[in-house]
Amino acid sequence: MQKNYSLVTGYIMAAIVISIWSGFIVVSRYGATNALLNYDLIALRYGVATLVSIPVWWFFSARINFFHYRYLLLALFGGLCYAFCAFSAFALAPANHAAVFLPGFMPVAISLCIWLILGTRVQGKQLIALGIISAGIVLLALNTLTVSADTLRGDLLFMGAAFSWGVFNALLKKWHPDPYATVAAVSLFTSVVYLPLFLMYLPSNLGSAPDAEIWLQAGYQGVLAAVVQLLLYVKAAKTIGANNMAVTMAFVPVLAALLAVPVLQEQITVFIAVSLLCVTGGAIYGNIHGNKNRHKDEIN
Repeated sequence: MQKNYSLVTGYIMAAIVISIWSGFIVVSRYGATNALLNYDLIALRYGVATLVSIPVWWFFSARINFFHYRYLLLALFGGLCYAFCAFSAFALAPANHAAVFLPGFMPVAISLCIWLILGTRVQGKQLIALGIISAGIVLLALNTLTVSADTLRGDLLFMGAAFSWGVFNALLKKWHPDPYATVAAVSLFTSVVYLPLFLMYLPSNLGSAPDAEIWLQAGYQGVLAAVVQLLLYVKAAKTIGANNMAVTMAFVPVLAALLAVPVLQEQITVFIAVSLLCVTGGAIYGNIHGNKNRHKDEIN
């Protein structure tokens, strides 16, 4: 009974993560194509997240060594590298491309990184699921070659962000860090590295952007995406397993693409629709069979 309750709780957390991440794609694309620059979005995300995380840092500092190389690596891949690739891409490619190449590609990227770092291979029907997801990604990638150079660069950056998140996920699976300490470390260390560079060298529109846009991005990026979503992601991955969490995240693309239609006035083309069907179909197939074989997952 307790195990079933834990599993249900894990999937509830995963559902919240999916909702926040879907909104993140639309909100980020909106921010990157209006007054704010992608550099501003990263600064707002981790500047606000750091302010929220300082009490967590203070609470855990007596018993957790935040300067251990493990937390530094988690911050590098789950914070700085991921954010720089993702937000640079949002300025170049539309949200429906982000939906496929960022969270849609993540199951493949995470599984590959888990294999390379931990030696754990995806087998059986989950491998078939990843193949279906990959087919949808390849289909949209082929269509991207006929669009524009900027869109292609954006799609490649989204895939780079997915691989950064894949390394982050594999390290979570390897080290089992404290979720609260992980969130604090990612926010604080990313800010320590990025904010000085931003203030001294990078262009910014924060001084001229409308207050409403700044508050929207600060609240969504800095609180929901960087703190709430990351915390729930780490806890859900420990509850339902990293591989199951990776496949579950493939539900984000269709939700994000659908949100982009009314919010950003983007269109879902035939290529995008088929890609989304492959990604979502692979997620459903992989999730069903992933649960049947959950006892084989190394995170419990």
